[in-house]
Amino acid sequence: MARMKRLFSADEIADRIDAMAADIARDHADTNELVLVAVLLGGLLFAADLGRALYRRRVDVRLETLRLSSYGNERRSTGAVEIVHDLSIDPTGRRFLLADDVLDSGGSLAFARAHLLAKGAASVSAAVLADKKIAGRGAEADYVGFICDKDDFLVGYGMDDAGRARFRPDVVAL
Repeated sequence: MARMKRLFSADEIADRIDAMAADIARDHADTNELVLVAVLLGGLLFAADLGRALYRRRVDVRLETLRLSSYGNERRSTGAVEIVHDLSIDPTGRRFLLADDVLDSGGSLAFARAHLLAKGAASVSAAVLADKKIAGRGAEADYVGFICDKDDFLVGYGMDDAGRARFRPDVVAL
């Protein structure tokens, strides 16, 4: 594996997710049904920990998954987003919270939001573990864990390098 620079420890990630859950719980206090959508595969670990943090705040989310593909085995998005696996529920009238690993170009997030709204979702907000803050992108997140350098390729805590290092408990940049 390439040379790595540690960005966020497991403890820092846990603390930040807990703080994000507090904000989400406050912002969604008026609903008794919020659907947390893990954007697969990278957002799976983040969604699981975010869901547990929300539950500790008495927000009992329903979990769904949406698998999108835009990277393949590359370190940069191809720009073309496709659905590999869609939700198992009808989105009509429901409120959704997308949980994804990293926001770079915004293409996947914009695609997922538009997809759910086109299928009748009442609202779609988004939480990301890491935001690269790239200018002129297609979407923004409502809840952000960490800000990263736009040139960092992130691995760990769900993010991988062609399938490797996904289960590191921390986040490193290659």
